[in-house]
Formats: sequence, structure tokens, C-alpha cells
Amino acid sequence: LAVTDGTAGLPQHAPYNRIIATCSVQEIPWAWAEQLRPGGLLLTDLKRTIHAGNLVLLRRHDDRLAGRFLPRWAGFMAIRHTDTAPETHQPPINPDTGTPTTTQLDPLPWTSPVPWLLAHAHLPAGIDFGYRGATGAGPEWAVFAAPDGSWCTVRTQPDDNGQRDVLQNGPTAIWDRVEAATHAWTRLGRPGWERLGLTVYPSRPHRVWLDQPDSDTHWDLHS
Repeated sequence: LAVTDGTAGLPQHAPYNRIIATCSVQEIPWAWAEQLRPGGLLLTDLKRTIHAGNLVLLRRHDDRLAGRFLPRWAGFMAIRHTDTAPETHQPPINPDTGTPTTTQLDPLPWTSPVPWLLAHAHLPAGIDFGYRGATGAGPEWAVFAAPDGSWCTVRTQPDDNGQRDVLQNGPTAIWDRVEAATHAWTRLGRPGWERLGLTVYPSRPHRVWLDQPDSDTHWDLHS
């Protein structure tokens, strides 16, 4: 037992044949890769935010980690670096400043973890989400907030034409990017976790890929 920063691993006992990290991380620490023997395996939980990711089994190569997401979704508690609660991002939401649009998408994208992860190739890591307002049918709005100050609200109930009101503001058009990722995933045939893999580099963005590591269909997860 060691009380230490988990992202640094435990170098004094390395190298390891296997590492199991029972926490979720927004990025795989390269220190974990450095402490694996060549061919060693790392099991961890990559989550860009809640539900945006899955357990992934990675093998150590000379210059990278590579492997596949597990076919069934699961998760661990997010890693914490201090004894304080993680910061939440709650920019002031002013309907008068939001850009109005409409959508036919499910207003709760986190309930579909695969496209929710893929959307994060174009979203800041660590987006917070939840609800606001209330009606007899439940919460009135799904709300999203990003660390860069962007925000978005989506009405939970559709109108008679199946449309839901959307308001968004800030440097990142959150809902536009969620929609684009969902439509792209649909065009690909809605692949599940069993078709997705991950490559981790020491100094390049993590890459999510479809079917094979050298696939032309891939998504880079920027910091």
C-alpha cells in the first residue's frame, strides 16, 4: 500500500507485467506506460467526462500503448489529485445571450456513451452536465457547461413536430459538436465498443480508431 499520486504510478517497483488502474482518467498518464514491460498490459478507464468513455485494455509497444475498449460499458470513480472536491463549471446561463436552434436528438447524449465519447474529439475535456427547471413531466432543460465558459441548454420534451429548443453560447458550440458526432456515428452504422480501439502516445493526442489502429476513421482526443 502506498499513498501517492496515482498518475505517477509506482516507479520504485517497476517494470510491471500488468497494471490495473481502478479509477477513470481523462488522459492515460504516460508514466504508466513507462512502468510496463514491453508487451505488458494496462487495464484502465478512459473517461473524458462522466459516461464519455469505457474500460480499455492496452498493450505496451516501444513508442505507444494500443488496444481495444471492452465490449461492455463499465466504469470506475474519477481519479482525484487533492483532498478537495473537483471543480464544477457553471457559467451564468442567460437565455438572452444564447443562440437559438432546434434539434431532434435525444437531449441526454450521455445515455449513448459511444457517440458521447466521439463528440469529445471536438469538445473540451471535463464538461459538466445536468438539469434545470422542472415541469410535471420532469426536468425542463438538459444543461451542459465547459471549462472554457461555453454552455448549452436543450429542452427535454419535444414539440408537436419532434423538435426541441436549443440555446448555446461561448467559444465552443457544444450542441453542434454533439450533433455532428452523433450523425457521423450513425453513418458508420452505430458501431459499438467492440469495434473501437485506442492508441496512446507520449506526446501526441490519444487516438480512438474504428476496427484497426491504422484506420482512416479515427478521432483525436486533444487536451
